[in-house]
Amino acid sequence: MRQSMLRTEVRPAAAGVALQHAVELAGTVKLPTGEIGEGRGHAASQRKPPGTPFGTWLEDVLSNQQGVVAALPRSAWPANASAADSTIGRIVALDHTHNAGKAAWWLHKLQGAKYAYDTAFRSGEASATYSVDGLDDNEWFPTNLEYDGSLDENHFDKLTLAGFSTTVRSFAADAPGLGALPALQQRLLLELEAGAMHTGPAVLATKLVHGHQDRTAVCVSVTQAHSFRLTDMLTGFNHVLGDPVLRPQLPEATAGVYEATAAVARKMRMLATARILKLNVTPNTVVFCPALQENVDTGALEATGYGYCGLKGARGKPFLADFDPATTKRVSSQASEYDVDCAYVAMALVLLSSTRAQHGELAARTMLYKLTGKGADGDALSADDLPENFEEEISLVHAAERAREKAITFGAVVRSVLPTFEKEHALALALAYEDVARDVACAMQPGMLDVGASEKPVFHKLACHLLASRKADTSVFAAPVPDVDLALEREVAQRVEQRLGAGR
Repeated sequence: MRQSMLRTEVRPAAAGVALQHAVELAGTVKLPTGEIGEGRGHAASQRKPPGTPFGTWLEDVLSNQQGVVAALPRSAWPANASAADSTIGRIVALDHTHNAGKAAWWLHKLQGAKYAYDTAFRSGEASATYSVDGLDDNEWFPTNLEYDGSLDENHFDKLTLAGFSTTVRSFAADAPGLGALPALQQRLLLELEAGAMHTGPAVLATKLVHGHQDRTAVCVSVTQAHSFRLTDMLTGFNHVLGDPVLRPQLPEATAGVYEATAAVARKMRMLATARILKLNVTPNTVVFCPALQENVDTGALEATGYGYCGLKGARGKPFLADFDPATTKRVSSQASEYDVDCAYVAMALVLLSSTRAQHGELAARTMLYKLTGKGADGDALSADDLPENFEEEISLVHAAERAREKAITFGAVVRSVLPTFEKEHALALALAYEDVARDVACAMQPGMLDVGASEKPVFHKLACHLLASRKADTSVFAAPVPDVDLALEREVAQRVEQRLGAGR
């Protein structure tokens, strides 16, 4: 008997409550005087000095100077800005002589921001994300000139005018300074790099405040707005599947999930190419950010990208979020066991197994079809119908063929993801990574990436950990259940959920 889908939603505290502690730790705000007033004026951001370790520079800016760090994609910088050609060159400290470069100024402004909706990530620290829909009610938000006078105004507006998302993380700190928080330091390094690469949302401002009495710390990160998560899209998909009235919209809902999968796959491929192995790519950690484009008729900026049934007005393109250092690692260039294709397959299987567990067979199967060159109905596609660069960037089968000989040795890379500073979940993750190493090697064998290839669970222990459950159905490659039976099963489950909701 197949296990039911998992419910993993958590409601965070109100934004004002979550930010209050950070504001108290930051103390009073001393605003600059003169022409910049409330932060207006040209600014000059600062890059990491050559030869300085990245962690050392980050601690100096965030802890010692109580400053602010940002990571913007290449498109935000002028074409002739050669310093921004490298990923590291797109990570900057904002000008500390301006309000936008001061952590305390940001915290006070963020506490009073008008947030439209919130989400919560499950990770090692208590964390929640609060999102603003547009800047009409938040006109205090800095302009491109308050970040850096050289930034491209048009591209900066495309990153910010749709609004922003604020993630608040609180945790115990044994001592002041980022150096005493190795997990947070590693997380920030990864998130800033992802933001600069644009595999993750652009990081508009990251700051850190410490308590001198109670040994606590709060990290607040502002990124480009999260319109919705992949889990929201898949919840909408299942809602259509389980509602007889809405079911005629199922082909449209299926097409949305199917097409968005390729875009997520390209982000995972980019991470793998950068030697970043992220083993917590789940529906909860894939966020869709508005892609603002000019309307050719009106010239106004409009949100483009993927939408989903249930929130048709929202549009966005996918990015990877929540770079938990217990499940994510930048692998050294000296590690000969690393393989880009193995890393890509591993991340894709994390996504498929967690989707299967959280949102059911049909959602996971639709995504698997996209990654294996089949149509949404499961029929093989011709070469002309495949996405651009399909074999090189998206295809699981071709990635497995290229990497088959390295699949066994890649297990050492998987096991090395567990950091020495991870204590709380060390045993569970160690066992999970043994499973991952074995399952990756198995999946690389001929014919093992097809629907119906095996009833065995895939990454079961890791999925249970990521979704905070003792049980999870992760049989990604099991023989398919007829769609009509899945629809009936979802309809029954939906009625039960509605009754429970009414009772609450």
